[in-house]
Amino acid sequence: MKKWMVTLLGICWVTLFGFSAAEAQEIADNVLAVESGEISSEMELYAKNNVSNKIVSMLLPEGKGQADLEDYTLGSGISMLNTYEKIEERTAVYPIYYDGKIVYTYMVKKDEEQYIDTIGVSLVKELNELAVQEKGSQTPITLFNKGYDIYYTNGNEENVLLYQAPIQSDLQNETTVEEVVDAISNEHTETVDMSEENEYIKPKKMVRGYSSGSNYSMIDLKIYENQLQVNGGKNEWCMGYALSAIANTKRSSFYLKAETVMRHFFPKATGQSFYMNGGINMQQAMDYSKSKLGMNPYYVNRPLTLAENRNELNKGNPVFVFAKVEYDTNAKYAYHALVLHGWVNPDKGLNVYYIWNPWYPHTNCIDGGVKSPTLPFPGGKFTWEHSLRNFQ
Repeated sequence: MKKWMVTLLGICWVTLFGFSAAEAQEIADNVLAVESGEISSEMELYAKNNVSNKIVSMLLPEGKGQADLEDYTLGSGISMLNTYEKIEERTAVYPIYYDGKIVYTYMVKKDEEQYIDTIGVSLVKELNELAVQEKGSQTPITLFNKGYDIYYTNGNEENVLLYQAPIQSDLQNETTVEEVVDAISNEHTETVDMSEENEYIKPKKMVRGYSSGSNYSMIDLKIYENQLQVNGGKNEWCMGYALSAIANTKRSSFYLKAETVMRHFFPKATGQSFYMNGGINMQQAMDYSKSKLGMNPYYVNRPLTLAENRNELNKGNPVFVFAKVEYDTNAKYAYHALVLHGWVNPDKGLNVYYIWNPWYPHTNCIDGGVKSPTLPFPGGKFTWEHSLRNFQ
């Protein structure tokens, strides 16, 4: 690959607009050098300007806040390569470090001439393990997408699966790893050490206190299982996981599993045909909620507004999100289920939603109060299109 080497020059401390710039330094226990695709200076600036609000939003449920920002460091971002997205539209992944380890990933994506972002724990385990595994290596790795899955090429030019997504695209069967590697081999890349500190803006002022219902609403969503835990992650049950998490949250006597939901609709299916059954739709989710769970949700043919979401959350009702899968032209799945279970207003004019993606055991934070809230991920995005509300 053609490489542009990144050199970070030491500069003295200065204070400007409430943030500090310092000489680049290694902040992790293990260096992780990656051949990254291009990240525009505009995207880098967006990340530095906006990441602090997302970090604070993640810390609030832990009883922390702005004062704890100093303990969290933004590493250097990388852009994974793929064969189907424009370079400027790819998702950049920034590691957030605490005590030398990656604890969150902050992802930024350009979407229709504006930037969208999210913070969560997706890929945290994989990147930490990869840093340990590659410790001492003199050759940077290359991260790339094949379908929804993520691979890396190591110093021995071996292509290794890093993360296998619970859902697959038709591209999985139509394209080999070698074909993807060959297609991206001529791209310009730059060597990035993800463990190098990337200074970000820490606001001088944020909300001093959080009051439930006023500027903060959080439902303790009961997540007992996720999509990766069943059949090696190979299942099409996202609607079942979303519905069971809502039911287990609203009905304390319940312990509903996604398998129980799916068995109701596919009573005769066995083996892989039960796991890969095509899933269920919104009407079926409503019918099951009414007949089996004693709840009365109703369908809304759009994303809920900020006011509507706050109203549901203040009543203790999670919101069922039906999100369009924005992916390559070979994408197999049109929609994916997510659950909204929280909202916070960390700064004036800024609204953040807590969204659960059944792929993972933990929550992501995304921008709320926008027309179509969107959750980006490496290789694509989930865009909120339809809703189920009134789970009571």
